[in-house]
Amino acid sequence: MNNFNIHEGEAEALIIYLEKKADLLSTDDNKTIRVCKILKIRYFTTLSFIFLLYNKKRISKEKSLLKINTLEKIGWYKKEVINYFIEKIEIEGDI
Repeated sequence: MNNFNIHEGEAEALIIYLEKKADLLSTDDNKTIRVCKILKIRYFTTLSFIFLLYNKKRISKEKSLLKINTLEKIGWYKKEVINYFIEKIEIEGDI
C-alpha cells in the first residue's frame, strides 16, 4: 500500500478489506477513494451512507440534512459534493 501514498490508517483498512474479502469499504479519504477505483474496490462515503439511511427511511429528512451540514462545517467535502447530496434529499422529499 506504500505505493499509493496513503496514510497508515487507510492502508490498514484496505489491507483488512482485502484479507477479509469484504464487500464494501468505508472511506472519506480522496487518495483512498482513488485506490479503490484503481483496484475496483467497492466503497462508500459518509455522505452516501447518510443518503442511504434517509432513502431507507432510517433517518428523517431533517436529521439527514443536519448531518450533512455538520460534515460541511468540518470541511471534508467540496461544496459541490455537499450540494449534490442536499439536492438529492430535497428532491426526494419525505419518502
